[in-house]
Amino acid sequence: MSAWLVARGNKKIEKSCHIFPSDTIIIKIQIKERLLTGHGTGGNPGRNPGGKGMNQELIRQLSVITEEEQEILAGRGIDKSRYTEGEGLIVDSRKMLDAGKLIQIRPHTRFVRFPRHRHNYIEVIYMCRGETSHLIDGRSIVLKEGELLFLNQNAQQEILPAGENDVAVNFIILPEFFDVAFK
Repeated sequence: MSAWLVARGNKKIEKSCHIFPSDTIIIKIQIKERLLTGHGTGGNPGRNPGGKGMNQELIRQLSVITEEEQEILAGRGIDKSRYTEGEGLIVDSRKMLDAGKLIQIRPHTRFVRFPRHRHNYIEVIYMCRGETSHLIDGRSIVLKEGELLFLNQNAQQEILPAGENDVAVNFIILPEFFDVAFK
């Protein structure tokens, strides 16, 4: 059984539960803007004049085209060896996390369709700017600015190409992280 949650806005929360063929859990949540701007949280409002959207310096840094994205733009496509060693496309945490770490943060890869795959870790995607389109167990989900998407290891995900102004971050999290974090 699978479920996903959509929470948008500051007051109203919409909940949806969906049954999927696998034990996929998908949760999509809207983050309140003030948590990212410093307003209302004791942060430094001056770092983001006007209090609109995410810290612009952070967006600038995340918008830099990565080495992998340069290869994609040069026509080389996805180098599967960056993600897995096996034949099937199960993205391997050993390729994504530094040795000994339980959690890693990396920019979301843009400009290419990433074929259907699973992970052997939990993935959380935060949409900083723009939007990305995902097919999760065959269901279309559009992740918009300020939203989080949580995927467990059973989710089959396909990602459609994102543009240069579509900026997201991926949190790669080993399940053991939650054992340590909630002790």
